[in-house]
Amino acid sequence: MDLKAARYRVFYWIMFALLLILALVCLLPLLWILLSSFKTPKGESRSAWENLRRSRISTPKSIKVEISDLNISMDSNTQARVTFKQNYRASHLSQRTGKTLVMINTNGQWLIEQEMAQR
Repeated sequence: MDLKAARYRVFYWIMFALLLILALVCLLPLLWILLSSFKTPKGESRSAWENLRRSRISTPKSIKVEISDLNISMDSNTQARVTFKQNYRASHLSQRTGKTLVMINTNGQWLIEQEMAQR
């Protein structure tokens, strides 16, 4: 296996684990892996985005998140795009959203630079 394929495989499993954690816990692990320059989906402030996320996971009695159609494209050795479908169901909200995460490798850690949502 060449180095590029090996990097892709490692990155794929990192993303798989991240999305699994996101599906189970929804917010806290995500906040730890955002770049300080993270760009929110609608251009709102980061604190407003975090508050919205917190309210979405603290309000419902139950939450179910399913991830499908995971696709990763390596733009370079330090940047990748991750696209997937997220099916979010809670007692107060249900939505299916396409998402794109722009990931940057900073000092050996893959961090989220930007999240984009397509409804």
